[in-house]
Amino acid sequence: MILKDITFYLTEECNFSCSYCYQSRGINTLDFSHIKNFFDYFYPQFDEECYVCFYGGEPLLYFNKIYQTIDYLESNNHDQKKFIYCLTTNGSLFNKSIISYLQKKRFHVILSFDGLNQDTERHPGTSKQILEKIKEIVKFPGIQLEISSVFTPETVASISKSMQHIIAAGVPNVNFSPSMTHQWGKKSRKILEAQLQELMDFSILYFKSKNSIPIQNFRNKIREGLHVCTAGQDRLVLAPDGTLWGCFLIRDYFTYHKDNEACSNYCFGNIDSFIKSDGSSYSEIIRNYRRLRQENFFTPQTLCRDCPEKLECTACPADAAFTSSFLGYIPDHLCQLYKILRETRKIFWEKIENQKTKDNQTGEAQS
Repeated sequence: MILKDITFYLTEECNFSCSYCYQSRGINTLDFSHIKNFFDYFYPQFDEECYVCFYGGEPLLYFNKIYQTIDYLESNNHDQKKFIYCLTTNGSLFNKSIISYLQKKRFHVILSFDGLNQDTERHPGTSKQILEKIKEIVKFPGIQLEISSVFTPETVASISKSMQHIIAAGVPNVNFSPSMTHQWGKKSRKILEAQLQELMDFSILYFKSKNSIPIQNFRNKIREGLHVCTAGQDRLVLAPDGTLWGCFLIRDYFTYHKDNEACSNYCFGNIDSFIKSDGSSYSEIIRNYRRLRQENFFTPQTLCRDCPEKLECTACPADAAFTSSFLGYIPDHLCQLYKILRETRKIFWEKIENQKTKDNQTGEAQS
């Protein structure tokens, strides 16, 4: 196993109560001894360039632990491996000291902010506060800032304006996600389609003006191929209770559905026990993760392996399971949702290619 991505899931605590959040709040906080033991054991398997991510709850509630972890990693990085640091946060606890540290360590920051819906969906009264902090952070070139926004069927009509609102604050990377804990009926899907059309038109004009694409959902063309989840194979998550998982979403799924008996099929056990047994549980558990392949998923209508669009689909089984309650089962409303997102991206790139052709022709005519 070569680890390219590790996540330290620092805490179950959070100072927000977002309306669509699927995480189970608790008091568990990752003990530094577990972080140390994880690093000491797995360090030989870290890739030469490895992402080290801090996640929660709200990880900045324990910023001292982030500092302590990085100090330990860098002091014991005997093979001079490159660590790329990532932080997922609601941004409310940023201060000058924290921002300065993130700048120094050149963090990739994923800041959860819902634009025009911030006060109603995330935390009342925080919209202006977080927006001001965003405007401050974008002044620091060492911090790679990405804004992540979640939309529900109730807020879907504001996707385009919210994204444009955030981009106007100077953010070069924005990402939107439909809430996976909600049912997306025909009406909300129709609104989503209209909003994506509006956002696509804005993005094309933005591309013509600045030659860049700020909406990450549109940024890359669809690559054909069967989607394979690599959780547990090239990435691991150390949870707040010291347990080891292949993916934080799968860990969150099993805490969201606490009565699901399949939990033990995806947890590698406590990190200390794992080390003591020299990873004896790994080969058995990883077989379950390896089954999380596109051809093993299914919808109410068909097996995904029989779907004519299977090579374009990147449905995440953990995402879908929050409403389906079963890993690998993709509810029809989410299947349709994924299709809308794919089709929009395809149309967007067709328009971008047409625009590039026109620009080239104009340039040739002028020369």
